[in-house]
Amino acid sequence: MPRSCKNRADKIFGKLTLKRCRRRLTPHVKKLYELYFGCKFSDQDKNWVPHGCCVKCASSVSSWLNRTGGGPTFGVPMVWREPQNYCTDCYFCSVNISGHNSKVYPRRAIVYPNLSSAICPVPHLAKLPVPLSEIPNTYSSDLDEDTDDKSYELSEDANREPHFITGSDLNDLVQYLYLTKQQNEVLVSRLQQWHLLAGDVRVSSFRKRFRELQQYFSMLL
Repeated sequence: MPRSCKNRADKIFGKLTLKRCRRRLTPHVKKLYELYFGCKFSDQDKNWVPHGCCVKCASSVSSWLNRTGGGPTFGVPMVWREPQNYCTDCYFCSVNISGHNSKVYPRRAIVYPNLSSAICPVPHLAKLPVPLSEIPNTYSSDLDEDTDDKSYELSEDANREPHFITGSDLNDLVQYLYLTKQQNEVLVSRLQQWHLLAGDVRVSSFRKRFRELQQYFSMLL
């Protein structure tokens, strides 16, 4: 993807992914991807594919391996190919994300095209079930901890300063991780204990909000 492209590839991992929701493609994440989808990350030396993943996908695959979650909702991931042209076949030029940022999101629905250079994921079906979470003997234990590639930057304007989690950040994080009520409380408690929450975050109000939302989910069951 040339520099004249409308959007940078590392902003759209299939869908718009805000900076706080992006994750590096560490050896551990790549191995989880291979175990779940049965294929490897490829073309990472090309500029027409994203060079990262979203926190939601990485977390769901990890939960699948640990048998604490069902994994991603799709059985075939996004398939990237080199665009034939950059007017009608470039995914990153076709998606309009103007007006969407960390402060205003989402303002309106984003239309994601299905192009020959970017084939959308295929959801799980009866003929495409969630794979069994069996760890093969070849899975190396040294991948249990992610390793950083210091030469890689997800965002060219990445801020190295510590970031305290705001109430909005916390809500987004819980939504992306699909946590239970008990897991939510543990997460919030730990973040508070480690002094990682912004001063305006009220843990009690967050727990109350979860209870209020829970009644609506109960009505749908």
